Amino acid sequence: FTLDTMVPISRENARISRNSSYPMAVPLPSGGEVSVDTLLRLILIPSASASCIVMAEYIAGTEEAFVERMNATARELGMSAAFENSHGAFPHDTTARSIAILVREFIHRFPQVLEYTALPSVRFNGRTYENTNKLLTDYDYPGCDGFKTGTISAAGYSLAATAVRDDRMEARQHML
Repeated sequence: FTLDTMVPISRENARISRNSSYPMAVPLPSGGEVSVDTLLRLILIPSASASCIVMAEYIAGTEEAFVERMNATARELGMSAAFENSHGAFPHDTTARSIAILVREFIHRFPQVLEYTALPSVRFNGRTYENTNKLLTDYDYPGCDGFKTGTISAAGYSLAATAVRDDRMEARQHML
């Protein structure tokens, strides 16, 4: 598939996208379609959990099959991780080092991901969703160009951030 591929949104995933038990609810259109590009923006900028599930099902058929692939990739990369779902809105077992390994690998395989993670916001269905990485916006950390945050009650606010300094990419993992 490509960034322009339109991905169908099931009634169940539209329902999940409105469920307040997920940290970030971004309503998706039931029975509609959303492009891979838009879903990636919703995943990487405001951390839309249902968008993760939609992509997982599109790629692997079911979220469970996708999670199996996530765990296989984690083992291949030497990560200490046991993923339970595609979105992280409910706890996983992993380490800061493992997330740093994953971010490094992600950037190595798909360098264009930084074009997404550096965006300050995404507009979808008439609403603007801010990037949850406050190093990009509120704190204006010099050289920061992304990467990903997560917040759940079990872990609190977590941040895996990247920055460019002196023409070098730096990756930092902070658990705040």
